Amino acid sequence: MKIRMLTKENPDNKIRIANRGGIPPLVQLLSYPDSKLQEHTVTALLNLLIDEANKRLITREGAIPAIIEILQNGTDEARENSAAALFSLSMLDENKVTIGSLNGIPPLVNLLQNGTTKEKKDATTALFNLSLNPSNKL
Repeated sequence: MKIRMLTKENPDNKIRIANRGGIPPLVQLLSYPDSKLQEHTVTALLNLLIDEANKRLITREGAIPAIIEILQNGTDEARENSAAALFSLSMLDENKVTIGSLNGIPPLVNLLQNGTTKEKKDATTALFNLSLNPSNKL
């Protein structure tokens, strides 16, 4: 998927893609029933999340439920990048509540037990961020 590479290769592309309306179609592709397409899409969105404005736009487009779904059921690479995406999204206060209320915490905890080293790192950081919100406390 070319857009995945465009979001990785040039920092300016992260802004251009967002400014030209590229984020809404990418978020829609997260729910497409093709695991490789989901993998490429979640990775492209992860690359776009480096830009703070894109975090808010990706959130507004409703990406979090699909990212959680891919975290639970995607390919290995898609799960790894979904964990990283949730880590990035969990940095916004409003997303701490959203991720928790959409049951995003259990699959992150599962990664602590069964994930790769990178998945465990991203899951740990995301869980730490989520724990800062009182509504996510047990």
